[in-house]
Amino acid sequence: MRNWLPLATSVLLAASAASQQAADSGLGFLDAQAAISAHLGADHDGLLGLAVDGIGHYWVSVRRRTPGDPHRIIELDAAGNVLGAFAAPAETSGSSFGLRDGAYDPSTNCIFWGIDPAGAPQANVYCFDLSTRQFTAQNAIRAAVVTGTIRGLAFDGTGFWAGSFASPITSFSRAGVQLSAVPSPSDALYGLAWHPVRGTLWAATQAGLGDGLTQGGAYSPGVHVIEVDPATGTPTGDGFRADYLLPAGTTGVAGGCEIWRRGSNFVISILVQGAPHDGIVELIVDADVGVGCGGLTVDYTGGNAWAGNPNFAVVARGVAAASGCAMLIGFDTATVAVPGVTLCPVLGSPILSFTVPNLGGSHVLSLPVPATAPAIGIAFQAAELGAALPVTLSQVLWVKIVP
Repeated sequence: MRNWLPLATSVLLAASAASQQAADSGLGFLDAQAAISAHLGADHDGLLGLAVDGIGHYWVSVRRRTPGDPHRIIELDAAGNVLGAFAAPAETSGSSFGLRDGAYDPSTNCIFWGIDPAGAPQANVYCFDLSTRQFTAQNAIRAAVVTGTIRGLAFDGTGFWAGSFASPITSFSRAGVQLSAVPSPSDALYGLAWHPVRGTLWAATQAGLGDGLTQGGAYSPGVHVIEVDPATGTPTGDGFRADYLLPAGTTGVAGGCEIWRRGSNFVISILVQGAPHDGIVELIVDADVGVGCGGLTVDYTGGNAWAGNPNFAVVARGVAAASGCAMLIGFDTATVAVPGVTLCPVLGSPILSFTVPNLGGSHVLSLPVPATAPAIGIAFQAAELGAALPVTLSQVLWVKIVP
Protein backbone atom coordinates (compact mmCIF):
# COMPACT_ATOMS: atom_id res chain seq x y z
CA MET A 1 0.00 0.00 0.00
CA ARG A 2 1.52 3.29 -1.06
CA ASN A 3 -1.09 5.78 0.11
CA TRP A 4 -4.19 6.18 2.22
CA LEU A 5 -6.78 6.42 -0.56
CA PRO A 6 -8.14 2.86 -0.26
CA LEU A 7 -8.27 3.25 3.49
CA ALA A 8 -10.08 6.59 3.33
CA THR A 9 -12.56 5.18 0.84
CA SER A 10 -13.28 2.23 3.12
CA VAL A 11 -13.93 4.59 5.99
CA LEU A 12 -16.35 6.74 4.08
CA LEU A 13 -18.32 3.74 2.82
CA ALA A 14 -18.36 1.35 5.71
CA ALA A 15 -16.71 2.45 8.95
CA SER A 16 -18.40 5.61 10.20
CA ALA A 17 -20.14 3.80 13.06
CA ALA A 18 -16.98 1.98 14.06
CA SER A 19 -14.95 5.16 14.10
CA GLN A 20 -17.48 6.81 16.39
CA GLN A 21 -17.13 3.94 18.83
CA ALA A 22 -13.34 4.05 18.86
CA ALA A 23 -11.44 5.48 21.81
CA ASP A 24 -10.32 8.77 20.32
CA SER A 25 -7.06 10.04 21.80
CA GLY A 26 -8.51 13.57 21.78
CA LEU A 27 -10.71 14.01 24.84
CA GLY A 28 -12.06 17.50 24.34
CA PHE A 29 -11.86 21.24 25.01
CA LEU A 30 -12.82 23.16 28.16
CA ASP A 31 -13.46 26.91 27.76
CA ALA A 32 -11.71 27.99 30.96
CA GLN A 33 -11.69 31.68 30.09
CA ALA A 34 -15.47 31.84 29.83
CA ALA A 35 -15.92 30.08 33.17
CA ILE A 36 -13.33 32.21 34.98
CA SER A 37 -14.55 35.49 33.52
CA ALA A 38 -18.11 34.68 34.60
CA HIS A 39 -16.93 33.86 38.11
CA LEU A 40 -14.82 37.01 38.50
CA GLY A 41 -17.40 39.26 36.87
CA ALA A 42 -15.05 40.61 34.19
CA ASP A 43 -13.21 39.15 31.24
CA HIS A 44 -9.77 37.72 32.08
CA ASP A 45 -7.96 36.67 28.92
CA GLY A 46 -4.48 36.03 30.32
CA LEU A 47 -4.62 32.35 31.23
CA LEU A 48 -1.03 31.09 31.20
CA GLY A 49 -0.17 28.05 33.29
CA LEU A 50 -1.84 24.79 34.28
CA ALA A 51 -1.58 22.09 36.92
CA VAL A 52 -3.84 19.15 37.79
CA ASP A 53 -4.10 18.05 41.43
CA GLY A 54 -4.59 14.58 42.88
CA ILE A 55 -8.37 14.59 42.51
CA GLY A 56 -8.42 15.78 38.90
CA HIS A 57 -9.13 19.46 39.51
CA TYR A 58 -7.58 21.98 37.16
CA TRP A 59 -5.54 24.90 38.51
CA VAL A 60 -4.99 27.78 36.11
CA SER A 61 -2.75 30.82 36.59
CA VAL A 62 -4.50 34.02 35.52
CA ARG A 63 -2.88 37.36 34.72
CA ARG A 64 -4.41 40.37 36.48
CA ARG A 65 -6.92 42.43 34.52
CA THR A 66 -5.70 45.86 35.69
CA PRO A 67 -2.51 47.02 37.49
CA GLY A 68 -4.49 47.32 40.72
CA ASP A 69 -5.69 43.72 40.63
CA PRO A 70 -3.71 40.75 41.97
CA HIS A 71 -2.56 37.91 39.76
CA ARG A 72 -4.51 34.77 40.64
CA ILE A 73 -4.75 31.03 40.44
CA ILE A 74 -8.17 29.50 39.82
CA GLU A 75 -9.48 26.04 40.72
CA LEU A 76 -11.95 24.35 38.34
CA ASP A 77 -13.53 20.92 38.41
CA ALA A 78 -13.72 18.54 35.45
CA ALA A 79 -16.95 20.15 34.23
CA GLY A 80 -15.40 23.63 34.23
CA ASN A 81 -17.10 24.91 37.38
CA VAL A 82 -14.97 27.46 39.25
CA LEU A 83 -14.39 26.22 42.80
CA GLY A 84 -12.16 28.99 44.07
CA ALA A 85 -9.96 31.98 43.21
CA PHE A 86 -6.77 32.75 45.13
CA ALA A 87 -4.52 35.81 44.95
CA ALA A 88 -0.88 35.21 44.05
CA PRO A 89 1.76 36.30 46.61
CA ALA A 90 2.21 40.05 46.90
CA GLU A 91 5.81 39.63 45.70
CA THR A 92 4.51 38.76 42.24
CA SER A 93 3.00 42.22 41.71
CA GLY A 94 6.19 43.37 39.97
CA SER A 95 5.44 40.99 37.11
CA SER A 96 3.18 42.06 34.27
CA PHE A 97 2.11 38.47 33.65
CA GLY A 98 2.18 36.81 37.06
CA LEU A 99 2.55 33.10 37.66
CA ARG A 100 3.25 30.83 34.69
CA ASP A 101 3.16 27.03 34.44
CA GLY A 102 2.31 24.89 37.46
CA ALA A 103 3.40 21.42 38.59
CA TYR A 104 1.66 19.24 41.18
CA ASP A 105 3.76 17.50 43.86
CA PRO A 106 1.68 14.70 45.44
CA SER A 107 4.20 14.09 48.23
CA THR A 108 3.55 17.55 49.70
CA ASN A 109 0.08 18.10 48.17
CA CYS A 110 1.39 21.40 46.83
CA ILE A 111 1.30 23.03 43.43
CA PHE A 112 4.47 24.87 42.48
CA TRP A 113 4.32 27.82 40.05
CA GLY A 114 7.09 29.37 37.98
CA ILE A 115 7.41 33.08 37.28
CA ASP A 116 9.61 35.66 35.56
CA PRO A 117 12.41 37.64 37.27
CA ALA A 118 10.21 40.72 37.74
CA GLY A 119 7.95 38.70 40.02
CA ALA A 120 10.69 36.84 41.83
CA PRO A 121 12.57 39.05 44.27
CA GLN A 122 13.06 36.21 46.76
CA ALA A 123 11.87 33.16 44.81
CA ASN A 124 11.04 32.16 41.26
CA VAL A 125 8.98 29.06 42.17
CA TYR A 126 6.06 29.60 44.52
CA CYS A 127 4.30 26.87 46.50
CA PHE A 128 0.52 26.75 46.94
CA ASP A 129 -0.51 24.32 49.72
CA LEU A 130 -3.72 22.54 48.72
CA SER A 131 -4.42 21.53 52.32
CA THR A 132 -4.56 25.11 53.60
CA ARG A 133 -5.41 26.78 50.25
CA GLN A 134 -2.58 29.23 50.88
CA PHE A 135 0.80 30.09 49.40
CA THR A 136 3.50 28.98 51.84
CA ALA A 137 6.62 31.12 51.80
CA GLN A 138 8.70 28.49 53.60
CA ASN A 139 8.33 26.14 50.64
CA ALA A 140 9.11 28.71 47.95
CA ILE A 141 12.24 28.02 45.88
CA ARG A 142 14.87 30.32 44.43
CA ALA A 143 15.99 28.01 41.67
CA ALA A 144 19.23 28.33 39.76
CA VAL A 145 17.90 27.99 36.23
CA VAL A 146 19.40 28.85 32.85
CA THR A 147 16.25 30.61 31.68
CA GLY A 148 15.01 33.80 33.32
CA THR A 149 11.27 33.25 33.00
CA ILE A 150 10.01 29.83 34.05
CA ARG A 151 7.31 29.38 31.41
CA GLY A 152 7.29 25.58 31.62
CA LEU A 153 7.52 23.69 34.92
CA ALA A 154 7.38 19.95 35.65
CA PHE A 155 7.91 17.79 38.75
CA ASP A 156 9.46 14.33 38.30
CA GLY A 157 8.79 12.93 41.78
CA THR A 158 12.07 14.18 43.20
CA GLY A 159 12.95 17.50 41.59
CA PHE A 160 11.81 20.01 39.02
CA TRP A 161 12.36 20.92 35.37
CA ALA A 162 12.04 24.44 33.99
CA GLY A 163 12.02 25.75 30.44
CA SER A 164 11.21 28.80 28.34
CA PHE A 165 11.18 29.12 24.56
CA ALA A 166 14.64 28.28 23.14
CA SER A 167 16.49 28.52 26.49
CA PRO A 168 17.97 25.28 27.86
CA ILE A 169 15.73 23.11 30.01
CA THR A 170 17.08 23.12 33.58
CA SER A 171 16.52 20.52 36.27
CA PHE A 172 16.85 21.60 39.90
CA SER A 173 16.34 20.21 43.39
CA ARG A 174 13.82 21.29 46.02
CA ALA A 175 16.60 23.45 47.42
CA GLY A 176 16.93 25.20 44.05
CA VAL A 177 20.32 23.65 43.19
CA GLN A 178 20.81 23.18 39.47
CA LEU A 179 21.24 19.51 38.56
CA SER A 180 21.45 19.59 34.77
CA ALA A 181 20.74 21.65 31.68
CA VAL A 182 19.85 20.29 28.24
CA PRO A 183 18.93 22.05 24.97
CA SER A 184 15.33 23.01 24.36
CA PRO A 185 13.67 21.03 21.55
CA SER A 186 11.81 24.13 20.32
CA ASP A 187 12.15 27.89 20.01
CA ALA A 188 8.63 28.26 21.45
CA LEU A 189 8.52 25.90 24.45
CA TYR A 190 5.93 27.05 26.94
CA GLY A 191 4.63 24.13 29.02
CA LEU A 192 6.44 21.16 30.53
CA ALA A 193 5.08 17.92 31.97
CA TRP A 194 6.64 14.70 33.29
CA HIS A 195 5.51 11.18 32.38
CA PRO A 196 6.03 9.15 35.59
CA VAL A 197 6.19 5.74 33.86
CA ARG A 198 8.10 6.58 30.70
CA GLY A 199 10.47 8.86 32.62
CA THR A 200 10.33 11.53 29.92
CA LEU A 201 9.50 15.19 29.60
CA TRP A 202 6.67 16.41 27.36
CA ALA A 203 6.84 19.95 26.00
CA ALA A 204 3.90 22.05 24.84
CA THR A 205 4.93 24.27 21.95
CA GLN A 206 3.66 25.69 18.67
CA ALA A 207 6.47 26.94 16.46
CA GLY A 208 9.97 26.18 15.28
CA LEU A 209 11.08 22.60 14.81
CA GLY A 210 11.88 22.90 11.12
CA ASP A 211 11.63 19.15 10.62
CA GLY A 212 9.06 16.37 10.45
CA LEU A 213 7.82 17.06 13.98
CA THR A 214 6.20 20.30 12.85
CA GLN A 215 2.88 19.07 11.55
CA GLY A 216 2.55 21.58 8.74
CA GLY A 217 -0.57 21.64 6.65
CA ALA A 218 -3.19 24.36 6.56
CA TYR A 219 -2.93 25.06 10.29
CA SER A 220 0.86 25.10 10.58
CA PRO A 221 2.59 25.60 12.90
CA GLY A 222 -0.21 24.56 15.28
CA VAL A 223 -0.18 23.64 18.96
CA HIS A 224 1.58 20.36 19.56
CA VAL A 225 3.27 18.38 22.32
CA ILE A 226 6.49 16.44 21.90
CA GLU A 227 8.22 13.88 24.08
CA VAL A 228 11.76 14.81 25.11
CA ASP A 229 14.64 12.69 26.44
CA PRO A 230 15.51 14.43 29.74
CA ALA A 231 19.15 13.30 29.50
CA THR A 232 19.77 15.05 26.18
CA GLY A 233 16.85 17.35 25.40
CA THR A 234 16.37 15.45 22.14
CA PRO A 235 12.83 14.67 20.90
CA THR A 236 12.12 10.94 21.03
CA GLY A 237 9.90 11.10 17.95
CA ASP A 238 6.65 10.66 19.89
CA GLY A 239 4.15 13.50 20.08
CA PHE A 240 0.99 14.79 18.55
CA ARG A 241 -0.90 17.85 17.48
CA ALA A 242 -3.38 19.27 20.00
CA ASP A 243 -5.13 22.15 18.30
CA TYR A 244 -7.48 20.00 16.22
CA LEU A 245 -9.55 19.81 19.42
CA LEU A 246 -10.17 23.56 19.48
CA PRO A 247 -13.66 24.73 18.48
CA ALA A 248 -14.12 25.74 14.86
CA GLY A 249 -12.70 29.19 14.18
CA THR A 250 -10.48 29.15 17.27
CA THR A 251 -6.74 29.72 17.02
CA GLY A 252 -4.23 29.36 19.79
CA VAL A 253 -0.69 29.01 21.06
CA ALA A 254 0.60 26.66 23.73
CA GLY A 255 0.52 27.37 27.46
CA GLY A 256 1.28 25.24 30.49
CA CYS A 257 0.61 21.49 30.63
CA GLU A 258 0.43 18.55 33.03
CA ILE A 259 0.43 14.75 32.67
CA TRP A 260 -1.70 12.83 35.15
CA ARG A 261 -3.40 9.47 35.50
CA ARG A 262 -7.12 9.13 34.76
CA GLY A 263 -8.20 5.57 35.32
CA SER A 264 -5.88 3.33 33.30
CA ASN A 265 -4.72 6.15 31.02
CA PHE A 266 -2.17 8.91 31.29
CA VAL A 267 -3.73 12.17 30.12
CA ILE A 268 -1.95 15.35 29.08
CA SER A 269 -3.89 18.55 29.78
CA ILE A 270 -2.69 21.62 27.87
CA LEU A 271 -3.61 25.24 28.49
CA VAL A 272 -4.09 26.79 25.05
CA GLN A 273 -3.91 30.58 24.90
CA GLY A 274 -6.56 30.91 22.24
CA ALA A 275 -8.78 33.30 20.36
CA PRO A 276 -11.50 33.95 21.15
CA HIS A 277 -11.02 32.09 24.46
CA ASP A 278 -8.19 30.48 26.40
CA GLY A 279 -9.01 26.90 27.32
CA ILE A 280 -7.81 23.42 28.17
CA VAL A 281 -7.43 20.56 25.69
CA GLU A 282 -6.79 16.97 26.71
CA LEU A 283 -5.36 13.96 24.93
CA ILE A 284 -4.41 10.44 25.98
CA VAL A 285 -0.61 10.38 26.07
CA ASP A 286 -0.08 6.67 25.53
CA ALA A 287 -2.65 6.05 22.83
CA ASP A 288 0.23 6.20 20.37
CA VAL A 289 3.16 4.80 22.35
CA GLY A 290 3.90 1.58 24.19
CA VAL A 291 5.39 -1.90 23.94
CA GLY A 292 3.62 -5.07 22.95
CA CYS A 293 4.67 -8.70 23.42
CA GLY A 294 8.30 -9.73 23.33
CA GLY A 295 9.50 -6.16 22.88
CA LEU A 296 7.73 -5.56 19.55
CA THR A 297 6.63 -1.94 19.16
CA VAL A 298 4.89 0.15 16.53
CA ASP A 299 4.99 3.93 16.20
CA TYR A 300 5.08 6.54 13.46
CA THR A 301 7.61 8.80 11.80
CA GLY A 302 7.53 11.78 9.47
CA GLY A 303 5.31 13.91 11.71
CA ASN A 304 1.70 13.40 12.69
CA ALA A 305 -0.99 12.25 10.26
CA TRP A 306 -2.09 15.69 9.16
CA ALA A 307 -3.97 15.85 5.87
CA GLY A 308 -1.44 16.37 3.09
CA ASN A 309 1.58 15.03 4.99
CA PRO A 310 3.63 13.11 2.37
CA ASN A 311 6.10 11.70 4.92
CA PHE A 312 3.85 9.84 7.35
CA ALA A 313 4.87 6.21 7.92
CA VAL A 314 4.15 3.49 10.47
CA VAL A 315 7.22 1.68 11.81
CA ALA A 316 7.46 -1.71 13.52
CA ARG A 317 10.57 -2.30 15.64
CA GLY A 318 11.85 -5.41 17.37
CA VAL A 319 10.95 -7.94 14.65
CA ALA A 320 13.37 -10.87 14.57
CA ALA A 321 15.77 -10.85 11.61
CA ALA A 322 14.44 -14.19 10.32
CA SER A 323 10.78 -13.17 10.56
CA GLY A 324 8.42 -11.20 8.37
CA CYS A 325 6.06 -8.48 9.49
CA ALA A 326 2.41 -7.73 8.81
CA MET A 327 0.44 -4.63 9.77
CA LEU A 328 -3.20 -4.93 10.86
CA ILE A 329 -5.34 -1.82 10.37
CA GLY A 330 -8.77 -1.12 11.81
CA PHE A 331 -11.05 1.59 13.11
CA ASP A 332 -11.48 0.45 16.70
CA THR A 333 -8.90 -0.23 19.41
CA ALA A 334 -10.83 -3.21 20.84
CA THR A 335 -8.71 -6.38 21.06
CA VAL A 336 -9.41 -10.07 21.66
CA ALA A 337 -7.24 -12.77 23.19
CA VAL A 338 -6.42 -15.86 21.11
CA PRO A 339 -4.56 -18.24 23.46
CA GLY A 340 -1.96 -20.40 21.78
CA VAL A 341 -2.06 -18.34 18.58
CA THR A 342 -0.98 -14.89 19.77
CA LEU A 343 1.15 -13.80 22.70
CA CYS A 344 -1.01 -10.76 23.46
CA PRO A 345 -4.47 -9.55 22.41
CA VAL A 346 -4.99 -8.86 18.71
CA LEU A 347 -7.16 -6.23 17.03
CA GLY A 348 -10.65 -7.61 17.13
CA SER A 349 -11.95 -6.05 13.90
CA PRO A 350 -9.09 -5.42 11.45
CA ILE A 351 -10.25 -4.05 8.10
CA LEU A 352 -6.99 -4.35 6.17
CA SER A 353 -3.59 -5.99 6.53
CA PHE A 354 -0.35 -5.42 4.65
CA THR A 355 3.08 -7.01 4.48
CA VAL A 356 5.62 -4.49 5.77
CA PRO A 357 9.07 -4.36 4.11
CA ASN A 358 12.28 -4.32 6.13
CA LEU A 359 14.13 -1.03 5.65
CA GLY A 360 17.38 -0.57 7.54
CA GLY A 361 16.52 -2.93 10.37
CA SER A 362 12.97 -1.67 10.95
CA HIS A 363 9.80 -2.58 9.08
CA VAL A 364 8.37 0.59 7.55
CA LEU A 365 4.94 1.06 5.98
CA SER A 366 4.85 4.38 4.09
CA LEU A 367 1.38 5.93 4.17
CA PRO A 368 1.32 9.42 2.61
CA VAL A 369 -1.85 11.17 3.78
CA PRO A 370 -3.97 12.74 1.03
CA ALA A 371 -4.93 16.38 1.47
CA THR A 372 -8.58 15.30 1.42
CA ALA A 373 -8.26 12.64 4.15
CA PRO A 374 -11.21 12.65 6.58
CA ALA A 375 -10.82 13.40 10.29
CA ILE A 376 -10.90 9.83 11.56
CA GLY A 377 -9.01 7.62 14.00
CA ILE A 378 -7.16 4.55 12.78
CA ALA A 379 -5.66 1.65 14.76
CA PHE A 380 -2.44 -0.15 13.76
CA GLN A 381 -0.93 -3.34 15.15
CA ALA A 382 2.21 -5.08 13.92
CA ALA A 383 2.52 -8.86 13.89
CA GLU A 384 5.80 -10.77 13.71
CA LEU A 385 5.42 -13.68 11.26
CA GLY A 386 7.83 -16.38 12.39
CA ALA A 387 8.10 -20.05 11.64
CA ALA A 388 5.87 -21.17 14.51
CA LEU A 389 3.07 -20.07 16.79
CA PRO A 390 2.34 -18.12 18.93
CA VAL A 391 2.55 -14.86 16.98
CA THR A 392 4.29 -11.87 18.58
CA LEU A 393 2.26 -8.65 18.40
CA SER A 394 2.93 -4.99 19.08
CA GLN A 395 0.76 -2.71 21.15
CA VAL A 396 -2.13 -1.02 19.34
CA LEU A 397 -1.17 2.36 17.89
CA TRP A 398 -4.07 4.81 17.65
CA VAL A 399 -3.61 7.65 15.16
CA LYS A 400 -5.91 10.61 14.59
CA ILE A 401 -5.89 12.18 11.13
CA VAL A 402 -5.81 15.97 11.44
CA PRO A 403 -7.65 17.63 8.53
